[in-house]
Amino acid sequence: MDNILRKLYMRLDRVHIGNGVNMKKDNQDALILFFIKYPEPGAVKTRLAESIGLEEAARLYRNFILDLLTKLKFTELPFQICFYPE
Repeated sequence: MDNILRKLYMRLDRVHIGNGVNMKKDNQDALILFFIKYPEPGAVKTRLAESIGLEEAARLYRNFILDLLTKLKFTELPFQICFYPE
């Protein structure tokens, strides 16, 4: 697993989500599941990779993950990261 993703995964077992989400803050059952895959070239963003290359598509996917994790840190509903492969 990528070192940065591993560190984020270990630290962020429960953070919160909010802006733009239409859920009540007091909803005890609310949980956002964030499904991600290891950003391996050829395994992610394969259609995009046809035009920009396997390595660049994997790098872009990794940056999408990091961007979304950063945004999830500043929100108000709990979330859980579901990572494949472990």
